[in-house]
Amino acid sequence: MTKMVPNEINPATSSAAEKKLFDVIRHSLNKDWVALHSLALMPKGQGNPWTEIDFVMIGPRGVFCLEVKGGRVRKEDGLWLFIDRNGNVAKKHIGPFEQASKSHFELRDYLRSHIGANSLPRTGFGVMTPDFTFHPLPPEATTEILYDETDYSVQGGFGRFIDRMVGYWSEKFPGVQDIGYEKICEIVNLLRNGNHYFC
Repeated sequence: MTKMVPNEINPATSSAAEKKLFDVIRHSLNKDWVALHSLALMPKGQGNPWTEIDFVMIGPRGVFCLEVKGGRVRKEDGLWLFIDRNGNVAKKHIGPFEQASKSHFELRDYLRSHIGANSLPRTGFGVMTPDFTFHPLPPEATTEILYDETDYSVQGGFGRFIDRMVGYWSEKFPGVQDIGYEKICEIVNLLRNGNHYFC
């Protein structure tokens, strides 16, 4: 099973989608993988003063940020509409794919500043929408980095999503090697404030 950090989801978590995906992730991969839930970062420079990443997957294939959106999402007249389970609609200029991308590069910059550019693992991002399926896909999306209602509804869907997402980012970052147990430990402990959760 995937090593979850923390081992149990925070009861205060408001996202029903994150709650149900927490257990899916736990039971979908082997013990070589670690999943950090709700990772907070303080990025450098201007922009958002604080970033929260729903899940960070750390394993032999690299480090991957996952953005979770429950309910339904669509793009209309240049704006993203987020519809929750109660039918409430929130409008935003930034969609889940751009949000995941920004979080990914902020995490990548953080890792580079702490472990060095030459030690960077393969990195990437994905978006998880377990409550619905995009029809059609927005132009900024590709199926390789999207986990949707179809994946959620079948056994083994998350593992297959990880395989295709890793394959996609392996093509984007050619030549980057897989990482070993010690490097996984170093990254997990770095992102959890030096606490030895994994090693």
